[in-house]
Amino acid sequence: MKIDIQAPPPYEYVDPPSYTARVNTASSPPASSPAVSPTRPTIERCYKGKNLVLCLEQNRLRTLFPIYGLSEDITGHVLIKRSIKKVKFIKVHIEGFEGISVVGSSGGGSRVNKKWVAVLKASQTLLEAPEGHRDITCMEGLYPFTFTLPSYVTGGTEPLPPSVSFIRGGMTTDVIYFIRVEMIRNGRLRANEGWVDDALDTSLPA
Repeated sequence: MKIDIQAPPPYEYVDPPSYTARVNTASSPPASSPAVSPTRPTIERCYKGKNLVLCLEQNRLRTLFPIYGLSEDITGHVLIKRSIKKVKFIKVHIEGFEGISVVGSSGGGSRVNKKWVAVLKASQTLLEAPEGHRDITCMEGLYPFTFTLPSYVTGGTEPLPPSVSFIRGGMTTDVIYFIRVEMIRNGRLRANEGWVDDALDTSLPA
């Protein structure tokens, strides 16, 4: 069974942020040392924000962009650039949406009816304030995460669809996936309010 939800505004036709490819040569042997089975360097795709950096490790297919298969692990880490105070929590979300747009006529013009359905929703908490504390100071460093891409849609038995975009008979269908990092902090706001600071999201072909 699919769960109808409203389309989240940040996910509507947003280009992924620019990334930088970083080569980790730690796993490669020195040039002067012979190796029977040399290991190829690991390439990470990094998406940078003001305080956070989201890095995805290269998948087993070693494609230019991150592409994953069903039941495959998505591994990476979040780099905190500096010490940050008043942090309530830092979470990583992986989300997928299937959108259907129907183009029709209205008063001589065209209109688009959009319907979005969630097909994947999962999250991990990388850091949170201990029980009884409103917030904590987040120290700079690496916070790893691993998601296993499921074979079925969240809460259903239908196979998880691949990323796709096509038009047929006036109907446009899009399936998109995102990994999003969210950091919530306490600030000079009303009681029990916080703000989203340095939220990162990147498209994730699957």
